[in-house]
Amino acid sequence: MKRLLFAFLFLLSTGLSAAGVQSPVAVIVHPSNPVASLTRTKVINLFLRRSSRFPNGRAAVPRDQANGTAKGSFYDLFFDYSPDEIRDYWIRVVYEGGRRPPEYKDTEDDAAMKGWIAKSQNGIGYINRMALDDTVKEIEITP
Repeated sequence: MKRLLFAFLFLLSTGLSAAGVQSPVAVIVHPSNPVASLTRTKVINLFLRRSSRFPNGRAAVPRDQANGTAKGSFYDLFFDYSPDEIRDYWIRVVYEGGRRPPEYKDTEDDAAMKGWIAKSQNGIGYINRMALDDTVKEIEITP
């Protein structure tokens, strides 16, 4: 089981795909956003607030989920950290006078995140893949 999990995470992190293997989370934006794909590094930089714009120059407003399985999967797959480790990271960065973490107000679960993204043309967030519908647009993640 451990080998299977390692293989899955390796394929995901290198951008390769195996038949039927997909990430359990989807990175989403407003349907009118022209961006179709982002690199894994760009997603990380947006959510760590190291970058504030999509590659086309459009402002990007990352939004975090308050809790839940999507949050754990997102941070595990993209950052290789747990939500608690990310929280500790942000405490340290804010204490040192640095950036502020993405907000999670009004985005406590997948439905709330989709609702927020549907209202925010510059928003970027994540949800469980099973919750995808046409109110949001999934972004392809490239290596």
